[in-house]
Amino acid sequence: MKDELKHIRRLAIFACVVEQGSFAAAGRKLNMGRAKVSEQVALLEEALGVRVLQRSTRKLSLTTDGERLLQHSQGLLQLSKDALASVEQGADELSGTLRVTCTQDFMQRVLKRFLSGFLRRYPALQLELLLDDHALDLIEDEVDVAIRIGIPADSAMIGRVLCDVEFQLYASRDYLSEHGRPALMSDLKDHRGIDTLDVALNSLSLTDQAGLRRPISMQSMCRTNSPSGILSLVEIGAGIGLMPLSVVRDGLERGEIERVLPDWSFGAAKLYLLYPSKKQLARRSRVFMDEFRKWLLETKEGRSFFFTG
Repeated sequence: MKDELKHIRRLAIFACVVEQGSFAAAGRKLNMGRAKVSEQVALLEEALGVRVLQRSTRKLSLTTDGERLLQHSQGLLQLSKDALASVEQGADELSGTLRVTCTQDFMQRVLKRFLSGFLRRYPALQLELLLDDHALDLIEDEVDVAIRIGIPADSAMIGRVLCDVEFQLYASRDYLSEHGRPALMSDLKDHRGIDTLDVALNSLSLTDQAGLRRPISMQSMCRTNSPSGILSLVEIGAGIGLMPLSVVRDGLERGEIERVLPDWSFGAAKLYLLYPSKKQLARRSRVFMDEFRKWLLETKEGRSFFFTG
C-alpha cells in the first residue's frame, strides 16, 4: 500500500509536468524544487521499466508509453477530484449509515422530537436506531453514537456531557388528593413508593437546598424495570415514584402529576453523548451530536425536557 501511494503521487507529478510543459513550471505549481520533480519522474520510469518523457534542452515530449500512461493517470486524477468534490458537496448534506443507540424511554420521550427535523434536513442519511436499556459494546455492535444517562465506565468510549438530569419524587394529583401531600420527609412513611427492580427507594436519600440529607422511608408496593413503568404506575395512583423531568414533563404540563417535596432532591446524573474512541469520527456522527446538543440546550422544546423555568 505504501509503494502504491508513492506511485500515485508520482503519477500526479508526471501529469503536472506534462500539463505545465517543464520540470521548473511543474515545480512552481507544486511548490517543489525542479530537481525534486525530475527525480520523482525518474523514479516512476524506473519502477515502470520504460521512459515516459523525452528530455531535451528545449522541451519535453511524451514517448508512446508516456502517452498511454498519461491517459490512465489523467483518469485516475479525475476520479480523485470527483471524490474530493463529492465530499465538499456533502458539506450541506449527510449520507451513509448512522447507528445510534439509546433507551426505549429516551427515544419515545425525547429523541423522536429531535429526529423529526434532523431527518428532514438530511434525507440521504440512513439511520439505524438500536433501542436497548442495557449498555451495548459500541465497537462490537458498530455503534456510532450512544445517548446514555450515567457515568460511562467503558474506557473505550469518549463521553461528551450534555447536561445534568435531576431526579425528583412525583405523584399523580389524584393520589395526593386521596392520601395527602407530604410536607416533611417524615411524612413519606405514610405513603406508598414505586421501586425499580434494581433499586429500592428506601435505600436512597434526598437532600434539601441547605444540604441536609435524609433517607427515604416509604412502603414499597410496586416494582418495575423502566421509567415508563414507574410513570404508568404513578399515573394510575399506585404511589410515589422517583423520575427525571423528561419522563413526567407532559403530565406536569397537563396538571395530572405533581412534584412531591419540591425542596428535596435526589440529585443529578449526567446525560452523555458517547462514541468509540478507537473509531475515527465520521462527519455524520459529528453533525448529529452537534445538532442534537444545540437542540437540547438552546431550543425551548429541547430544554423543556431537562430544565425548569
